[in-house]
Amino acid sequence: MTVLASELSARLERLPLSRWHWRMLAVLGLAWTFDGFDSTIIGAIAAALQKQWQLDPRTMGFLISSNLAGTVIGALLASLADRLGRKRMFQWSLIWFSLLSFACAFAWNVPSLIGFRFLMGFGLGAELPIIASYMGELVPANARGRTQGLLNSFWPIGAILSAAVSLLIISSDGEGWRWAFALGAIPALLVGFSRRLLPESPRWLALRGHDDEARRVVEHIETAVRAETGAPLPPVSRGVDVAPSEGVMQGLFGSGAGRRTIMLWGLLFFAYIGNAGLFGWMPTLFTNAGFSLNKSFAYVLIMQIAYIPNQVFGAYLMDKVGRKVVLAGNGLLSGAAGLVYGYVLLHQASPEVILLMGIVVSFFVSAMFGAIHVYGPEQYSTSVRATGYGTARIFGNIGATLGPIIIGFVLPAFGTLGVFTVISASFVIASAFVLILGDETRGVELDAIAGEKEMVSAGQA
Repeated sequence: MTVLASELSARLERLPLSRWHWRMLAVLGLAWTFDGFDSTIIGAIAAALQKQWQLDPRTMGFLISSNLAGTVIGALLASLADRLGRKRMFQWSLIWFSLLSFACAFAWNVPSLIGFRFLMGFGLGAELPIIASYMGELVPANARGRTQGLLNSFWPIGAILSAAVSLLIISSDGEGWRWAFALGAIPALLVGFSRRLLPESPRWLALRGHDDEARRVVEHIETAVRAETGAPLPPVSRGVDVAPSEGVMQGLFGSGAGRRTIMLWGLLFFAYIGNAGLFGWMPTLFTNAGFSLNKSFAYVLIMQIAYIPNQVFGAYLMDKVGRKVVLAGNGLLSGAAGLVYGYVLLHQASPEVILLMGIVVSFFVSAMFGAIHVYGPEQYSTSVRATGYGTARIFGNIGATLGPIIIGFVLPAFGTLGVFTVISASFVIASAFVLILGDETRGVELDAIAGEKEMVSAGQA
């Protein structure tokens, strides 16, 4: 046990949410916004390049998946955050991601664009698990679902921006897709702000033996909270015992962790097959259904706006009814709504019905993925949290890579309904992993979850 880590964890857990916490949320959320921008802009770019470069469905599948393939390696690199620190690796992943997005603007053919997108995925794949781990270590257990859920709501803001750029720039200019990639370099500007505003995770510092710096960070947070509230801080209760740093295999598979690891691998693999297959191909599915490129982009914009309400609602609901209910419930509803959506597209329903069902699907998928990014990092101790969630993200990224490729083969063979059958089945299988193998983590301190302490019931938090 590390006494200092337990002490500092207890001091962090008793703090009320403050402007300091919300400022951390805003800075990390801005980076998450551009992750959402890039993850969704490629669907619009692929739809535009389909005509400009005469792409067949299989080539489009590989183009959409190229960045996702790179995130498999990036997720492996996320493990360096357990050795080098959350802050440092967050900054390097942001710089890499931005520079390669800018390079994509100068792609001269399909292979060069696929190559740049693949390399860009290194930064994106590392950044997502690092941000999720980082934010969870800065907030108390009773607000972790809410704050990390709200952090996830920045992702659809980026998706909305990408849809707006698609509508205003890509659809009106044959070379507009290059400007879209150039905009993806903006996150590099965040590095300067993050150096000054973001501290290193004090939980990580204490476990790595940086005792003095860990104390200084916690004292700074306490001072900021005390200055805002103008009242004495709550008393420090006895914290959970924090285990010393453990090996990767022990952290991922020892002391009951193996079941949680298998659950997370299956959840992310199938959830991302469905998500990437759905949103990566959405503009093209709209154009194949007879809508103009401009109208397709407009519909995607509306669907992305619909992504936000359930993200926010789900963020608050996770601390009320639990992670499993929000995650698996919305996953099952996503599967059901996806089948209905495929049916109305196949039978060329009215534009209003098609748009309404698109909004419904987006609504449920949003809450499912908001819960995933909260639930995933909670499964591991501080010493292996970035490694554990990064490893799980590898399976998610493999699924996300395969999703658009699978759709590229399914679409010409089985049509639109076949596409949505694959997407819906993926969401249902992902939910089953959580329902069968997952523990409820609502209101439980991070190190109690990873240490296999007793899980709280839905009524205790």
